[in-house]
Amino acid sequence: MKMIRSAEELTRVLASNLDPPLRDILEGHRDRLAEYADYSLEELASFCIVEPGDQPQALQDVSGVNILKDPPDWEYIDRHGGWYELAFVLSDHGFGWIVLIPDLPSVDGRLLGLCRRHFAGT
Repeated sequence: MKMIRSAEELTRVLASNLDPPLRDILEGHRDRLAEYADYSLEELASFCIVEPGDQPQALQDVSGVNILKDPPDWEYIDRHGGWYELAFVLSDHGFGWIVLIPDLPSVDGRLLGLCRRHFAGT
């Protein structure tokens, strides 16, 4: 599981070898969040990139997001080129987590099942 909690970490991750759709998602968020120049990234959002073998409980332990809650508490779910994007707003000030889950057989089946069921229903 890769966590991004600062502008520096986001810059470092974007400079690494990323799957192109994942890069597009992260760059899109970076560009949209740049409009809020009075706030640091830490005040606006954190990102979690789920990797094969990651357990949902680990995400909940780090973020407080119960990703397996059904019905989900997310603001939206989207799909981009083999990646699910889930957005959770956790405060009245708008702070949230963006969770990115690759649609791969090696990813936790509970996560993928939830994403597939709810994305199909959107």
